[in-house]
Amino acid sequence: MTVREQYTLRHYLPDDYQTLAQLLKAANTVLGVASSITADELEAMIAVPDFNPGTDSFVFEDGGRVIAMSHQGFHTNSGVCWADAVVHPEYWGQGIGAELIGVTEARCLEWAEQTLPPEQTVLVQLAVSDRNARALRLFKAHGYQVVRTFYKMQIDF
Repeated sequence: MTVREQYTLRHYLPDDYQTLAQLLKAANTVLGVASSITADELEAMIAVPDFNPGTDSFVFEDGGRVIAMSHQGFHTNSGVCWADAVVHPEYWGQGIGAELIGVTEARCLEWAEQTLPPEQTVLVQLAVSDRNARALRLFKAHGYQVVRTFYKMQIDF
């Protein structure tokens, strides 16, 4: 049985952000990554110009429970499509991450075909914690390579 036969794939809904923040926290807790992102912060973070939850986000559900998510954004000037994704730890190793890579890449290519000149290079960037060895292996198996590492930085006023 394939991932899409076993689980429901849909786009973000307005009421999803609290559940998505909890999903991120569950994965980060297992990885030992401090995470305090709230639903409001997540919603604000992805509310960038031209983000359309109806095309630029994906959720996998298992019987109504959100078990994985991804969203992407686009930079027309550089041809960059960036994406973030997470799978609930209870569902790791079932092919859901690979399926998220596939739907995310397909959306990035669709965006590029609709938006960019044909000669422009398209670059897909995925972010992953360096503590997530499983995701790093998955990305490498799909042809991605680590090009830089970063730390989340913020200032609260």
